[in-house]
Amino acid sequence: MWRNIDRVAWLTLALIMLAPVGALAQSSDTGGPPLEARLPATVGGAPVKVTYSQDLQAWLDEVYAGQSHPEIDALEAALAAQGLSFADVAIVSADFGPDGLGVIQGFGIPGGDPAGLQDAIVDAYFLGMGEMERTERDVGDHSVTFLSEGPLDAADYPFAVLPDTGVLWIVAAELSQILDALAAILAVAAGTATGNTTTAPTPEPAIGPAEWSGTMRGTTTWDKGKYQGTATATFTGSWILPELSTTHYCDPDCVAYIPAGTVDWRWESAAPGPPSCRINVSGSVPAGDTIVPQDQMLYLARSEADHLSYWGSGTVFLPPQDCVGWESSTSPDSFFEISMPSQGDPFADEVPTLRPRCSGLTWRIDLDATELKGSCWRYDESGYEERFDWDLKAVDPR
Repeated sequence: MWRNIDRVAWLTLALIMLAPVGALAQSSDTGGPPLEARLPATVGGAPVKVTYSQDLQAWLDEVYAGQSHPEIDALEAALAAQGLSFADVAIVSADFGPDGLGVIQGFGIPGGDPAGLQDAIVDAYFLGMGEMERTERDVGDHSVTFLSEGPLDAADYPFAVLPDTGVLWIVAAELSQILDALAAILAVAAGTATGNTTTAPTPEPAIGPAEWSGTMRGTTTWDKGKYQGTATATFTGSWILPELSTTHYCDPDCVAYIPAGTVDWRWESAAPGPPSCRINVSGSVPAGDTIVPQDQMLYLARSEADHLSYWGSGTVFLPPQDCVGWESSTSPDSFFEISMPSQGDPFADEVPTLRPRCSGLTWRIDLDATELKGSCWRYDESGYEERFDWDLKAVDPR
């Protein structure tokens, strides 16, 4: 169903049939009015809301990049037999119903035969779903194929497939709502009802790139009488968007990255004791060795129309060293630490200081920035300083 979802999840299809990332609103050429206008304006008195429109090639490039599936190969061959390609097929999707959980999807087949492509489109649409029960019923003077898990009349969320002139429609909802939607679609095709005049919303730009790569370093120095030393923790690697969503770690308008790489550390300390001691040791550990994921996580969130704010943590858990530092510290504790901004915090780039704080400020970048770079001070006092430096480059900007 144009999504990689398992069979257990298919009954909640209406909740997840959202526009693919980067889908752009566009008109479709089906040999007549734009494909969006072939949708009904209302179903059962409730408005039909266009959610996205896109061509099939662009969709496949986003969702199945680098993948091969026999169902998609078969669809490509079936289209080629009618002189068409993936790029020729327009897709439009809309929500309907009193609760907005019904979905209508249209596949524009310019100059082609939708009925002849029905099986190939359906097989690709339900890729990975397994077998479903098929029921043929007439709606008006059209034959409609219904697909359901188990008997149609007992199904919670069946599907209907309707070939129309230049378009193959697939409708998903409760059965009574499907029948209302099919009647509305056929009324538009017959010219007895007004088509949809809304267009798909322009999607907001993606939040940040798919990956950041570079270094982050936390440096703590102390010079308090006979207590002297330096502790460093340096992360080298990438911050990546994991396959499993991390959006539950922040609000919907933010993304959370997790690290992949190495943390190199050094501990140099001299202390009066008793007994007095001096040490200079170093080592490395893999990034991601945390107690909870938030210990090492980088966040980006929308900040006004043209910026992204960022914050995060790079806490490390290292074995204690024999020679203590100031205030009984025993090892480096972080390679990055910027507090989540609060409403009203001034922007770090507008604060007139060469040694900005790591908290109480909103750190931000331009919406399309390809670099994340800066320095901040968590502590900046006489004889004691804790500083963080970061220098990341965007990989695969979106």
